[in-house]
Amino acid sequence: MPTALAEAEEYLRFLENECQANEYATEWWNGLIDALQSLQTMPRRCPIIPEQDGLEEEVRHLIYQSHRIIF
Repeated sequence: MPTALAEAEEYLRFLENECQANEYATEWWNGLIDALQSLQTMPRRCPIIPEQDGLEEEVRHLIYQSHRIIF
């Protein structure tokens, strides 16, 4: 999780600095947080990853805009 959070924050900084899209960056971040929090109550709405074969635990993914959140 720390790596995923760092990558999300890096993308946020990219939007703010490189794209100069502060308003969009804030909306993206808030939407990401909402999407992640929704997994607490409805994780099974997300499909099992196609790469599931051979894994011991069930792994799912949530697509948020152009990002894939694997959990």
